[in-house]
Amino acid sequence: MYTQLHNPNNFHRNGDISNYVENAEWTVDEFAIERHVLYYNCCPEPYPDVTFYVIMKRRPTFYILTMIFPCILTAVISALGFVLPAESGEKVSLQVTVLLSLAVFLLLVSESLPPSSDNFPVIGNFL
Repeated sequence: MYTQLHNPNNFHRNGDISNYVENAEWTVDEFAIERHVLYYNCCPEPYPDVTFYVIMKRRPTFYILTMIFPCILTAVISALGFVLPAESGEKVSLQVTVLLSLAVFLLLVSESLPPSSDNFPVIGNFL
């Protein structure tokens, strides 16, 4: 249906990120550009296109400190409630406190998660 022209005009370059403003959540690892020239059987003129590849990486520190660490801490404290003896009056108050902290934490996480149910994070399933 079409043929791709392989000549010296095809290039692989890195894009110009001199005007890129640093973001607190994302870093740009790679910004590549490819130029393609296609010739279709129906038409004699070339059809050039330029493809931009932007490779980004998320900085995980915010999510580790605000979601992962409190989730692990709450799970450990919840498991600690099973170790306390039944005669202890603090067992019930500890479990109620853990339940309230889970409710508050669920409200915090639900505001940060996307509303889509197609790709739901593992931490959302845990809570």
